[in-house]
Amino acid sequence: MIRRQFIDTVNGQIHYRSAGNKASTPLLMFHTNPGSSAMLEPLITPMSHYGWVVAPDTPGLGDSSALPRASPTIEDYAQATMQAINALGIDSFNVYGNHTGANIALELAIQHPDRVKKVILDGIAFYTTEMKADLLAHYAPDIMPCHDGTHLMWAWHFVRDQQIFWPWFHRNKTNQRSINMPTAEELHEIVVDVLKAISSFQKAYRASFTYDKDAAFAQLTQPVMVSCPTTDIFFEHLERVISRIPNCKRVSLPGVDESDYLTKSITTFTTFLSR
Repeated sequence: MIRRQFIDTVNGQIHYRSAGNKASTPLLMFHTNPGSSAMLEPLITPMSHYGWVVAPDTPGLGDSSALPRASPTIEDYAQATMQAINALGIDSFNVYGNHTGANIALELAIQHPDRVKKVILDGIAFYTTEMKADLLAHYAPDIMPCHDGTHLMWAWHFVRDQQIFWPWFHRNKTNQRSINMPTAEELHEIVVDVLKAISSFQKAYRASFTYDKDAAFAQLTQPVMVSCPTTDIFFEHLERVISRIPNCKRVSLPGVDESDYLTKSITTFTTFLSR
Protein backbone atom coordinates (compact mmCIF):
# COMPACT_ATOMS: atom_id res chain seq x y z
CA MET A 1 0.00 0.00 0.00
CA ILE A 2 1.24 3.46 -0.90
CA ARG A 3 1.14 5.93 1.97
CA ARG A 4 1.11 9.72 1.57
CA GLN A 5 2.74 11.95 4.19
CA PHE A 6 4.46 15.32 4.73
CA ILE A 7 7.87 16.22 6.15
CA ASP A 8 8.69 19.60 7.69
CA THR A 9 11.85 21.30 6.39
CA VAL A 10 13.31 24.79 6.66
CA ASN A 11 11.86 25.56 3.23
CA GLY A 12 8.36 24.33 4.02
CA GLN A 13 6.75 20.93 3.70
CA ILE A 14 7.74 18.13 1.35
CA HIS A 15 4.96 15.75 0.38
CA TYR A 16 5.95 12.18 -0.43
CA ARG A 17 4.61 8.75 -1.25
CA SER A 18 6.17 5.64 0.26
CA ALA A 19 5.73 1.89 0.32
CA GLY A 20 7.62 -1.23 1.36
CA ASN A 21 9.79 -2.58 4.16
CA LYS A 22 11.99 -0.03 5.95
CA ALA A 23 14.54 -2.69 6.87
CA SER A 24 16.09 -2.54 3.39
CA THR A 25 18.21 0.11 1.67
CA PRO A 26 15.72 2.79 0.60
CA LEU A 27 15.14 3.71 -3.03
CA LEU A 28 14.45 7.42 -3.52
CA MET A 29 12.41 8.00 -6.69
CA PHE A 30 12.12 11.40 -8.37
CA HIS A 31 9.40 12.22 -10.87
CA THR A 32 9.36 14.22 -14.08
CA ASN A 33 7.82 17.65 -14.63
CA PRO A 34 5.14 19.00 -14.50
CA GLY A 35 3.37 16.43 -12.34
CA SER A 36 4.05 14.83 -8.97
CA SER A 37 5.11 11.52 -7.44
CA ALA A 38 1.67 10.23 -8.46
CA MET A 39 3.20 9.69 -11.90
CA LEU A 40 5.52 7.09 -10.35
CA GLU A 41 2.79 5.01 -8.69
CA PRO A 42 2.91 2.28 -11.38
CA LEU A 43 6.58 1.75 -10.37
CA ILE A 44 6.36 2.48 -6.64
CA THR A 45 4.11 -0.46 -5.76
CA PRO A 46 6.04 -3.23 -7.59
CA MET A 47 9.43 -1.79 -6.61
CA SER A 48 8.33 -1.74 -2.97
CA HIS A 49 8.22 -5.55 -3.00
CA TYR A 50 12.03 -5.40 -3.04
CA GLY A 51 12.55 -2.61 -0.50
CA TRP A 52 11.42 0.68 0.93
CA VAL A 53 10.50 3.22 -1.74
CA VAL A 54 10.20 6.95 -0.99
CA ALA A 55 9.00 9.27 -3.76
CA PRO A 56 8.89 12.97 -2.84
CA ASP A 57 7.11 15.66 -4.82
CA THR A 58 9.67 18.10 -6.20
CA PRO A 59 9.51 21.41 -4.27
CA GLY A 60 6.96 23.64 -5.95
CA LEU A 61 5.23 20.70 -7.66
CA GLY A 62 2.53 18.34 -6.47
CA ASP A 63 1.83 19.10 -2.82
CA SER A 64 5.35 20.19 -1.83
CA SER A 65 6.07 23.78 -0.85
CA ALA A 66 7.90 25.88 -3.43
CA LEU A 67 11.46 26.96 -2.76
CA PRO A 68 11.69 30.62 -1.65
CA ARG A 69 13.94 31.62 -4.54
CA ALA A 70 13.13 33.34 -7.82
CA SER A 71 15.40 31.06 -9.85
CA PRO A 72 16.28 27.85 -7.97
CA THR A 73 18.86 25.53 -9.49
CA ILE A 74 18.98 21.75 -9.58
CA GLU A 75 21.55 22.05 -6.79
CA ASP A 76 18.91 23.89 -4.74
CA TYR A 77 16.31 21.20 -5.41
CA ALA A 78 18.76 18.48 -4.39
CA GLN A 79 19.67 20.29 -1.16
CA ALA A 80 16.00 20.80 -0.27
CA THR A 81 15.31 17.14 -0.99
CA MET A 82 18.20 16.08 1.24
CA GLN A 83 16.61 18.02 4.11
CA ALA A 84 13.57 15.79 3.75
CA ILE A 85 15.72 12.65 3.49
CA ASN A 86 17.54 13.61 6.69
CA ALA A 87 14.24 14.30 8.45
CA LEU A 88 13.14 10.77 7.56
CA GLY A 89 16.27 9.38 9.22
CA ILE A 90 17.56 7.86 5.99
CA ASP A 91 21.33 7.35 5.88
CA SER A 92 22.43 5.47 2.76
CA PHE A 93 20.10 5.03 -0.20
CA ASN A 94 19.78 4.38 -3.93
CA VAL A 95 18.27 6.91 -6.33
CA TYR A 96 16.06 6.69 -9.41
CA GLY A 97 15.06 9.71 -11.45
CA ASN A 98 13.00 10.31 -14.57
CA HIS A 99 13.61 13.39 -16.78
CA THR A 100 13.93 16.37 -14.40
CA GLY A 101 13.89 13.88 -11.54
CA ALA A 102 16.97 12.27 -13.06
CA ASN A 103 18.78 15.60 -12.73
CA ILE A 104 17.90 15.75 -9.04
CA ALA A 105 19.00 12.14 -8.54
CA LEU A 106 22.26 12.89 -10.36
CA GLU A 107 22.96 15.98 -8.25
CA LEU A 108 22.23 14.12 -5.02
CA ALA A 109 24.75 11.47 -6.03
CA ILE A 110 27.36 14.16 -6.65
CA GLN A 111 26.67 16.08 -3.45
CA HIS A 112 26.57 12.95 -1.26
CA PRO A 113 28.78 10.23 -2.76
CA ASP A 114 29.14 8.60 0.64
CA ARG A 115 25.36 8.18 1.04
CA VAL A 116 24.05 7.51 -2.47
CA LYS A 117 24.97 3.93 -3.36
CA LYS A 118 23.55 3.37 -6.86
CA VAL A 119 22.04 5.65 -9.48
CA ILE A 120 19.35 5.00 -12.11
CA LEU A 121 18.93 7.78 -14.69
CA ASP A 122 15.79 6.97 -16.66
CA GLY A 123 15.24 9.16 -19.69
CA ILE A 124 17.73 11.91 -18.89
CA ALA A 125 18.09 14.79 -21.34
CA PHE A 126 21.37 16.07 -22.73
CA TYR A 127 20.49 19.21 -24.69
CA THR A 128 22.47 21.00 -27.34
CA THR A 129 23.11 24.70 -26.81
CA GLU A 130 20.48 25.57 -29.42
CA MET A 131 17.85 23.34 -27.85
CA LYS A 132 18.49 24.82 -24.40
CA ALA A 133 17.90 28.32 -25.74
CA ASP A 134 14.68 27.28 -27.49
CA LEU A 135 13.31 25.53 -24.40
CA LEU A 136 14.20 28.38 -22.05
CA ALA A 137 12.45 30.85 -24.32
CA HIS A 138 9.24 28.90 -24.93
CA TYR A 139 8.70 25.74 -22.88
CA ALA A 140 7.56 26.97 -19.46
CA PRO A 141 6.05 30.46 -19.74
CA ASP A 142 4.89 32.35 -16.68
CA ILE A 143 1.17 31.69 -16.19
CA MET A 144 -1.11 33.31 -13.63
CA PRO A 145 -4.78 32.61 -12.80
CA CYS A 146 -7.11 34.76 -14.91
CA HIS A 147 -10.64 35.90 -14.12
CA ASP A 148 -11.86 34.53 -17.44
CA GLY A 149 -10.39 31.10 -16.67
CA THR A 150 -8.18 31.00 -19.75
CA HIS A 151 -5.35 29.59 -17.63
CA LEU A 152 -7.46 26.46 -17.19
CA MET A 153 -7.60 25.83 -20.93
CA TRP A 154 -3.91 26.72 -21.24
CA ALA A 155 -3.02 24.03 -18.69
CA TRP A 156 -5.12 21.41 -20.50
CA HIS A 157 -3.59 22.13 -23.91
CA PHE A 158 -0.09 22.35 -22.43
CA VAL A 159 -0.38 18.86 -20.93
CA ARG A 160 -2.17 17.39 -23.95
CA ASP A 161 0.26 18.88 -26.47
CA GLN A 162 3.22 17.45 -24.54
CA GLN A 163 1.87 14.03 -25.52
CA ILE A 164 1.53 14.97 -29.20
CA PHE A 165 4.62 17.06 -29.94
CA TRP A 166 8.21 17.45 -28.75
CA PRO A 167 8.71 20.14 -27.79
CA TRP A 168 5.05 20.89 -27.25
CA PHE A 169 5.19 24.44 -28.67
CA HIS A 170 6.40 23.24 -32.10
CA ARG A 171 3.03 21.96 -33.29
CA ASN A 172 3.96 20.50 -36.66
CA LYS A 173 4.42 17.14 -38.34
CA THR A 174 8.19 17.15 -37.92
CA ASN A 175 7.85 17.38 -34.14
CA GLN A 176 4.93 14.98 -33.82
CA ARG A 177 5.41 12.05 -31.45
CA SER A 178 4.48 8.45 -32.27
CA ILE A 179 2.79 7.33 -29.05
CA ASN A 180 -0.78 6.68 -27.99
CA MET A 181 -2.63 9.52 -26.31
CA PRO A 182 -3.18 8.93 -22.56
CA THR A 183 -6.75 8.64 -21.39
CA ALA A 184 -8.68 11.81 -20.54
CA GLU A 185 -8.52 10.74 -16.89
CA GLU A 186 -4.72 10.48 -16.99
CA LEU A 187 -4.42 13.88 -18.65
CA HIS A 188 -6.78 15.34 -16.06
CA GLU A 189 -4.60 14.13 -13.18
CA ILE A 190 -1.53 15.85 -14.62
CA VAL A 191 -3.49 19.02 -15.39
CA VAL A 192 -4.62 19.16 -11.75
CA ASP A 193 -0.96 19.02 -10.67
CA VAL A 194 -0.10 21.81 -13.11
CA LEU A 195 -2.93 23.98 -11.80
CA LYS A 196 -1.82 23.43 -8.20
CA ALA A 197 1.66 24.63 -9.17
CA ILE A 198 0.59 27.17 -11.80
CA SER A 199 3.12 29.80 -10.68
CA SER A 200 5.99 27.53 -9.59
CA PHE A 201 6.26 24.53 -11.94
CA GLN A 202 8.20 26.67 -14.42
CA LYS A 203 11.12 27.00 -12.01
CA ALA A 204 11.87 23.28 -12.05
CA TYR A 205 11.84 23.23 -15.85
CA ARG A 206 14.21 26.18 -16.08
CA ALA A 207 16.53 24.62 -13.52
CA SER A 208 16.59 21.46 -15.62
CA PHE A 209 17.29 23.31 -18.86
CA THR A 210 20.25 25.19 -17.36
CA TYR A 211 21.78 22.31 -15.35
CA ASP A 212 25.35 21.57 -16.43
CA LYS A 213 25.10 17.82 -16.96
CA ASP A 214 28.44 17.60 -18.71
CA ALA A 215 30.14 18.69 -15.50
CA ALA A 216 27.81 16.56 -13.39
CA PHE A 217 28.43 13.32 -15.31
CA ALA A 218 32.18 13.76 -14.86
CA GLN A 219 31.78 13.77 -11.06
CA LEU A 220 29.80 10.55 -10.71
CA THR A 221 31.56 7.84 -8.72
CA GLN A 222 28.73 5.37 -8.03
CA PRO A 223 27.52 2.48 -10.20
CA VAL A 224 25.14 4.03 -12.74
CA MET A 225 22.40 2.65 -14.96
CA VAL A 226 21.21 4.81 -17.85
CA SER A 227 17.85 3.65 -19.21
CA CYS A 228 15.31 5.00 -21.66
CA PRO A 229 12.13 3.71 -23.32
CA THR A 230 12.29 3.72 -27.11
CA THR A 231 9.28 6.07 -27.22
CA ASP A 232 10.76 8.59 -24.78
CA ILE A 233 11.39 12.12 -26.03
CA PHE A 234 14.98 11.78 -24.81
CA PHE A 235 15.73 8.43 -26.44
CA GLU A 236 17.79 10.23 -29.08
CA HIS A 237 19.93 11.66 -26.26
CA LEU A 238 20.85 8.22 -24.91
CA GLU A 239 24.08 7.70 -26.83
CA ARG A 240 25.35 11.19 -25.94
CA VAL A 241 24.71 10.47 -22.26
CA ILE A 242 26.44 7.08 -22.50
CA SER A 243 29.49 8.73 -24.08
CA ARG A 244 29.88 10.89 -20.95
CA ILE A 245 29.51 7.95 -18.51
CA PRO A 246 31.56 5.20 -20.21
CA ASN A 247 31.32 2.70 -17.35
CA CYS A 248 27.56 2.89 -16.89
CA LYS A 249 25.12 0.10 -17.58
CA ARG A 250 23.06 0.98 -20.66
CA VAL A 251 19.45 -0.21 -21.03
CA SER A 252 16.99 0.47 -23.84
CA LEU A 253 13.51 -0.25 -22.50
CA PRO A 254 10.42 -1.11 -24.55
CA GLY A 255 8.12 1.72 -25.54
CA VAL A 256 5.72 2.85 -22.82
CA ASP A 257 2.79 1.64 -24.95
CA GLU A 258 4.14 -1.90 -25.14
CA SER A 259 2.68 -4.56 -22.87
CA ASP A 260 6.01 -5.62 -21.36
CA TYR A 261 7.27 -2.10 -20.57
CA LEU A 262 6.44 -2.14 -16.87
CA THR A 263 7.56 -5.74 -16.28
CA LYS A 264 10.89 -5.25 -18.02
CA SER A 265 11.50 -1.93 -16.26
CA ILE A 266 10.94 -3.45 -12.82
CA THR A 267 13.12 -6.47 -13.57
CA THR A 268 15.89 -4.29 -14.99
CA PHE A 269 15.91 -1.84 -12.09
CA THR A 270 15.70 -4.41 -9.30
CA THR A 271 18.43 -6.57 -10.85
CA PHE A 272 20.77 -3.59 -10.99
CA LEU A 273 20.01 -2.50 -7.42
CA SER A 274 20.39 -5.99 -5.94
CA ARG A 275 23.89 -6.68 -7.29
